[in-house]
Formats: sequence, structure tokens, C-alpha cells
Amino acid sequence: MPTVATLTHAVARHSGIPASRVRSVSRRLQDAGLLPISMNRNAPEQIDMPEVVALVVALLTDAPLHSVAARADEFLAFRLDDDDGRLIADELLAKMFTRLANLQMAPMDDLAKMTMRSAISVVSGSRPALVIRAGNSESDPVEWALTADGTAWRPELAAACQKSMSLGGYALLKIISDLGLGMERRTVPFRVASVDGRPLADWKAGVEAELAKMEAA
Repeated sequence: MPTVATLTHAVARHSGIPASRVRSVSRRLQDAGLLPISMNRNAPEQIDMPEVVALVVALLTDAPLHSVAARADEFLAFRLDDDDGRLIADELLAKMFTRLANLQMAPMDDLAKMTMRSAISVVSGSRPALVIRAGNSESDPVEWALTADGTAWRPELAAACQKSMSLGGYALLKIISDLGLGMERRTVPFRVASVDGRPLADWKAGVEAELAKMEAA
């Protein structure tokens, strides 16, 4: 299992957020109990998808260090209530990240569509919201706007300009790939030597090349 240090490095490497900021926020989340702290130098703390979600959301709040853990905790509890039930931010994001992890062994076109159509945005201001866009290989992306009280998001009623930070699906995929999370859930074992007759290394390189082209377009 990956550690907090591995997570911090992966997020700094692929999110575009300065490494010093990622490390500082990570430490604040550890102090607040949102990320684990190791009590034994020989047994580093281990993290899973909920901790990845916590750090990503905390960074997207862009809150000052003294309040970033509290703001992250608030946004992770945001929800959407409708006739189909209740969606809670931390649970929905963990499922989205796990799906991205699982899709690393999916056909190249499905992986590209899923990642390029996915994104997370944290909107701060008088009408805060956590907006989750989940790509779908067969239809348009599905988008949810979660709020503190679960009611519909009305950004047009904001009293002032809203501030928003986002992270796209390609960056999320790269972070999760570095961590190796979700691999035990894949239907195709990661240890396979080839995919459709192609060496695994060549197949993975092709996936990354196609995603890079789409990102640069």
C-alpha cells in the first residue's frame, strides 16, 4: 500500500500545484486526522482511496493553511439529495477514483474518454459547491453539484464572484497510477505480459501517448 509521502509526491508531480503547498497541506491534514501519521519509523503509515480524496479536495479548496483541514472536512461532507437518494462527496469521489484505477486496464478508447471527460471542481464563495464530472465511454459525462445542505446549487444567486479550482481526469489518473491503488480490483491482472498480443509495456506507452495528445489538443 502507498504511504502519505508517496501520495504527496504523486499529487505534486501531476496536479500542477507547487510541491511546497502540497506538503504543507498534507501535514495539516495529518494534524487534523484526515491523513494518518506513522508512530513507527519502520512501519510507514498506509493510505487508500479516501485519503487520496481528502488531499485532493483540501488542495482544491485553496484555503489558508490554518483552516484548510476544516474546509476540506466541510466539502467532503457536501451532498446532493434528490428523489433517488443521497450522494455524499467523499463516497462519490472514492468511487470515481476507483473507477479510474480500474479503467487503466480497459481498452484505450474507453480509458481516454473516461479520463478526459472527468474533473473535480471546488467552488468557494457565498454559494460553495463541489462539482464532480464523471466521464462515460458510452454517453455524455454525468455532472453532480454537491452542496452543504444537499439542495440544488444556484451559482447565479451568489452575492459576489465565486472562486473555483479544478483538477481534470488525466491528472487524477496519473496520480492514481503512481499510487497503484485499485489494481487488485481489476478484471485483468496487472502481471499479464501482453494485451491482445501486444507487450504490456508497449500497450501502456500507447495509452499514455494517446492521452497526452488529447490533453495537448
